[in-house]
Amino acid sequence: MWRKREGKITFLSRFRNEQRWQEVLDANGDVDRIRFSNRIRFLMSLSWRVFTNPKMPALVLSDEILFHFGKEIVFNAMDQNRTFIGINQRLSKDLTFDLGYMLVYQQRYSGFEYDMNHTFRLFFYYSPDWRKEKDRPHYSIPGDE
Repeated sequence: MWRKREGKITFLSRFRNEQRWQEVLDANGDVDRIRFSNRIRFLMSLSWRVFTNPKMPALVLSDEILFHFGKEIVFNAMDQNRTFIGINQRLSKDLTFDLGYMLVYQQRYSGFEYDMNHTFRLFFYYSPDWRKEKDRPHYSIPGDE
């Protein structure tokens, strides 16, 4: 993960790898077998602190592209593209949330069919800081001023 703050704007780039086991159903809806694949996620995000008051939300714009690969992935290597615009609000030192609109463009298993979903997104992020007090950066928590 890479993060850089320039004035009121924060840039974020994140790369993740996931291993996925998925149930493949037969015509009766029973589990026929388990399919394994890897998925790579690449996120680019921009957060703009519009207000000087730290209790107010920041504007967020992000795009995340997901690719997957493996023995059984033949036609649909581009899994999804998720574009988000909304706000990010800090609730406490360790808890924030994103609220807004997300466009999800997903390639189906066939490889030539696509789904486009207009989604309302509410994500909560819990990020505890396990470092000892002397190693932590000093910042104020909204509401504790």
